This record gives sequence, structure tokens and C-alpha cells, in this order.
Amino acid sequence: MIIVKWRVVILLLVPTILCYGWMIFILPRLMRSNGVRKYILQAVSLTLTCLLTLTSVASYLNLQNKWYPTLESIFADPNAPITDSHYGAPLTPVSQQVSEHTSEQENARGADSVKEALAHAEPGKPLEITVPGRGGTPDMKTFIWLPEGYASHPERTYPVILGLSGYPGWPLGFEQFAAKLKPGASRPIGDVILVAPDIFYNGIDTECVDSTNPKGPQVESTIVESLIPLLKTTLRVSTEADGWLAWGYSSGGFCGPMLAIRHPDLIGAAVSFAGYFAPQYLEGQQWRPAEDTEYDLLRLLREKKPPVKIWFFTAEDDLSIRDEVPAFTQAVQAPTSVQLATVPAGGHRYDVWFSREPAALQWAGTYLAPFKP
Repeated sequence: MIIVKWRVVILLLVPTILCYGWMIFILPRLMRSNGVRKYILQAVSLTLTCLLTLTSVASYLNLQNKWYPTLESIFADPNAPITDSHYGAPLTPVSQQVSEHTSEQENARGADSVKEALAHAEPGKPLEITVPGRGGTPDMKTFIWLPEGYASHPERTYPVILGLSGYPGWPLGFEQFAAKLKPGASRPIGDVILVAPDIFYNGIDTECVDSTNPKGPQVESTIVESLIPLLKTTLRVSTEADGWLAWGYSSGGFCGPMLAIRHPDLIGAAVSFAGYFAPQYLEGQQWRPAEDTEYDLLRLLREKKPPVKIWFFTAEDDLSIRDEVPAFTQAVQAPTSVQLATVPAGGHRYDVWFSREPAALQWAGTYLAPFKP
């Protein structure tokens, strides 16, 4: 049963208003009597009014954000098994690959920020660096989690996971994910470097795109032309495309595949948790014309057929993207490879996505050679 409808909000709002009317106009008259009954009546009335108020507000917020699109998503099993479907080029498990480090010829802009962060690095804490912005994008704050053996193995290079939060989001939200990347018996990938840029700086929903206005956000260019070259010249990161995995949730789940599809020479793979397939601009933050198709991922997949690998997860009752998923899978053609992972219910929520992160890591460790444990 779909519950993200105005009539559901109204259905809850009407008794809420009636309860307030009861509390304001009728209950005071009943409180003139003596005995414990009036206190019980007061407590029940107050509790019911508060519960209905909270439920009405939650219903309205759910209508706007589609966290729980159906009743089934509210009671969805967090451990429900994933159903996998494959589209495009077939995948075959890869063998382990360890690359030796070779220095780049010249430093990129912002190298001093990385060197200073490395000099003051503290065990267990991320490095904080500043990446030179492009166009109207200010210098971008970025956090980096290095693997535990990074300093003791100067001969090794490491694959990179580019962490892209949903909106509104903050790079340090990847702290819990970074903990899952630490060495352990259950970790399905090898050592990696996790990099999380602040793609929604100053609370702006940039959609990770380059604005047609030179003074507007130029986030894609900042990542591709500033961040990636900076990391390649200052850290021991993989130089092959399969050693770069763009990983995102919701709007970040659009950004990840977008970067891989548009720049397959730099980023060879993406993991998307319920990402959409074209920018979804907020009112007053329309960075490109409405008819623009520059970032239409379905068009790019059909026309460009990029040689990239994508792992895409969604709950089947996620109304924010459900109707577009069939068109997405139909647009996939070799050499593009997509593994679609679905669960019956769960809506559009982080807790549903977080519980499926191990499956995405397992996919990366199986089919991306630089990530194999």
C-alpha cells in the first residue's frame, strides 16, 4: 500500500486538529470536576494529541522525501536477501593484483595541502585537505582515510574509493564506512584509500554537475581536473581506471555513475545506492537548462557505451526511481556492465543501503582486480 500521498497526510491531520480542539475548548471544562478521573483524561488527551502531531509531521516529511513509500517499507526486513540481475558485458572474477608505486612527473595544484596533512597525520583519523575549486566552486574540503599499512609499504599503490554523500550530506558521514574498510576476516576487499569530497559545499545542492553559468558550481570539473590529479601526484594511488571506484547514495548515487560514464578513462567502476539517472535540481538551484541532456545517464549509456562496471542497488518500492530502472537496464550495452541488486521493500533510506554495503564490497573485490583481497 502506497502511503506517500496527500490523502494520507490529510487523514492524519484531521484527527490531529480535532484533538487540539478538544484540548483547547472542551477539556478545560471537564477539568473543573474533582477526583483522579480528570487527571487520567488530561494525560490521555495530551498523549494522543502529541502522537497524532508527530505522526502528521512525519507523514508530511515522508511525502516530501519518500523514505517509506509503502507500508511494507516500514516493516521491511533489513536482512532480506538481495536478488541480482546482470546486464551488458559479462563479468568474470579477477585475480589479485598488487601494483608498485611510480612517481608522477609534476605536482598538481593543492599539493602543499596534502603534504601538510600527511606531515600531521594522526593514527585512525582522516586527513583533511583542500582541493582547488574550478569556476564558481570554492576550494573543496576533502577527507582521506589511508589504510593502516600505508606508511610502512612505500612501494605499494592502493585503489581508491571516491565517497559521494547524498544531499544534504557531509564527507565525515563516511566515518562508519571507513571502519568497514579496516583489515578483518570479514572484509571482502584489500587495502584501499577512501576519499570523500564535500560536493555539497555551503549546503548547496550542486548535483555534482558543471553549471552553464561560469560563476555557478563546477563540481564535476573540480573532481576530474583538480581532485584526481592532485591525489595521483601526492599519494600512492592506482593509475588505472579499475582502481578507482565512485561510491554514492541517492544524489551521490547519481554522481558516482555519472563520473564513471563520462570519464571511463579515470574512473572504471561505480557503486550506486538508489541513485537517479539525471540531475534533480532544487527550486532556485537549477544549474543547467531544463531541456539540457548533458547529464542524462540513459542517453550517455545508449550513445557512448562506456567500458565501465556499475553495481546498482534499489528497493523495489523506492518510488523515487522505480519507474526509471527498466529504462536504465535497457540502455546498458556491452562493454558497459551493470549488476542490479534489489530487495522487495525498504524505500529510500540510508539504513537500508548501509546494510547492503558488504554486498557491494564483495562485488568490487570479485570483479575489480586492484580491489581484490
